[in-house]
Amino acid sequence: MQKHSEDFYKAAIKSAFPNSWAIRHPNICGGVSPIFLVNTPSCVQVCKFNEYALSFRNRAVSQLLELADVPVPRISVHAYLNTWFETYPYCHDKTLYEHIQYGATDTQIFNAFKQAIEIQKKITEIRPDKFQPKFCRYASDVFTMTQKMRLPPALANAYGMVHKLFSQRGEMRLMHNDLQVQNILVDEKMNATRLIDLDSVALCNESFSVLTMLRVYPLNNHNEIMDFYEDTMQRKLNRNAIITGLQILQSIRAPQLKLNQMLWRGYNPPPQR
Repeated sequence: MQKHSEDFYKAAIKSAFPNSWAIRHPNICGGVSPIFLVNTPSCVQVCKFNEYALSFRNRAVSQLLELADVPVPRISVHAYLNTWFETYPYCHDKTLYEHIQYGATDTQIFNAFKQAIEIQKKITEIRPDKFQPKFCRYASDVFTMTQKMRLPPALANAYGMVHKLFSQRGEMRLMHNDLQVQNILVDEKMNATRLIDLDSVALCNESFSVLTMLRVYPLNNHNEIMDFYEDTMQRKLNRNAIITGLQILQSIRAPQLKLNQMLWRGYNPPPQR
C-alpha cells in the first residue's frame, strides 16, 4: 500500500465526511495501516486505510460475522484518489491493552481472554464453506499481504510460505487469528465487548491460531488458558505442537526483529519486542 502524507489522509477522510472535525490518531495505533478517529455529526468514526482487496474483504467479513451475532465493527468502504479506507463507528470501550496500563489485575486479564475465547467460539461455528471472500480466504494470504505493506516483497513472501506451511495443515476453521490485548475491547466492568481488526479473521488451523494468541498472551498460565479453550470449544488442541512452536518463535524472535527493523518500510514503527 502506498504511503501518503498526513494531509492526504485527512483530505480523504473529509471527502467521506465533509462535515467532520477533529481528525486525529487513536491512542492505540494499528500494527500495519494508518488509522484515524474523526468526529462527525452522528458519531465518532474510525478510518483505517488499507489495501483495496483487504478493505472489501473486511466489509464482507463484517457482514458475515454480524449475521452470526459476533460483536465486531460494521464496516463501510470509501475511496479517494485510488486510495481505499474502511470506516466504522467508534466503540468507546477501551482495549484490554489500555486497561492493563491502568492497572488491570491478572484475574481481570484472564477473564477478559476467556470471554474473548467465547466470542471466538461463535466465529468457529460458522462453516468454512460459508466464508467465500473474493480475496484472502486463508490466514496465510492475509499475513503475506499485510507483511508486504511493511517489508520488502521477497521477505514478506518468505514469511508467508512459512506461515502457510503451519497454518494450513489439518482441519481449517474460521477464526480470529490475532486475539491479543490490542484487539479485545473491554468495558468498565472488565467484560470483553467486541473484537476488532477483521484483517485477522480467516481460515486457519486451530492449534496454529491458538499459538499466535499465546505468543503475545500477557500472562504465564498457558496451560490454564488452553484448558479453558478446550472446555469451551469441546475439542482438544495439539498442545505439543503449540508449545514447540512457541519455543521456536521465542528462539528466533530477536534476530527476526533486527532484520525487520533494518528493512522496515511500513507506516507505523516496527515492533520492538
